Amino acid sequence: MASVAEITGKSLADIARENGMNYKTLHRRVVVSKGPLEKALSVPVRNTLPGTKEITVQFVTGSVEPGTHLYRIWRGMLKRCYLASEISYPNYGGRGIKVCERWWNANLFGEDMGDPPAGMTLERNDSNGDYRPDNCRWATMQEQQRNRSNNSLVTFGDKTQCIAAWAEEMGMTSAALRGRLKKWPLEVAMTKPRRAKNGG
Repeated sequence: MASVAEITGKSLADIARENGMNYKTLHRRVVVSKGPLEKALSVPVRNTLPGTKEITVQFVTGSVEPGTHLYRIWRGMLKRCYLASEISYPNYGGRGIKVCERWWNANLFGEDMGDPPAGMTLERNDSNGDYRPDNCRWATMQEQQRNRSNNSLVTFGDKTQCIAAWAEEMGMTSAALRGRLKKWPLEVAMTKPRRAKNGG
């Protein structure tokens, strides 16, 4: 019987990598069980994240290399949403935040988001929404901090944003603006000229 390499001109490891499949899984299906390659590639891989049996969806690494920044971000996203033992799970999966099925495949995640720019992290525009192409972008840590679901939002005029953003616009610290909001009515706190001496 001809080997996979003789038939395809590729090694089994290369075929596994190209199809986003674990080499050992493909080896077991083709070499150990002597199954046809086409069938071995067509059967979904049921995978789990380390340390849990809760995840039974198909996560495909594809050509995204483990250890790269993109891979770590992709893996972290999945762990936050599906791994109950993950420290940040209560703020993500515990709140019902999910990852769209397209992004269970790391290749497609990379195709949609591209490589993360230096210093940028994965951010959801709607912090109560799922991880999906139309709700995610690369953002700085400062932008991400401002978009947290537990941030205090202030509405003044026709604009709503977190205290940090208002404080930056007004040229003062967040602590100074919080102090104003505690002791003065909203309009006074937002419009009274600040003292140059201490920023409040």
